[in-house]
Amino acid sequence: AIKMNWMKKHGAIAPKYNDAFAPATFDMSQNYPNPFNPTTTIEYSVPERSRVHLRIVDMLGREVDVAVDDMVETGVYHYTFDAGALPSGQYIATVTMVGEESGLSFSKTIKMLLNK
Repeated sequence: AIKMNWMKKHGAIAPKYNDAFAPATFDMSQNYPNPFNPTTTIEYSVPERSRVHLRIVDMLGREVDVAVDDMVETGVYHYTFDAGALPSGQYIATVTMVGEESGLSFSKTIKMLLNK
């Protein structure tokens, strides 16, 4: 009850970020907010020039969005997914990154909930 009263007065709590999420490593964060309606943000980091493929599929495996499919320079990036035209439900975002110089690869999948 105390937490709910606090949230009524102060609003939603922002996600906690730690110092580990930086352009020095391959990574993708959980989308925020989650659940979302109709937009959410996905953050990912690339430690070197890399081929990045970020796609979003529904629970039947149908591709609903290709967010990124390109070479990306070192850095931290934000992608805003707009699901305004999609029905409520769970969606899956998968990122695959391959470093151009090192050849290292990284892959991560997150679940997202669209709640209209």
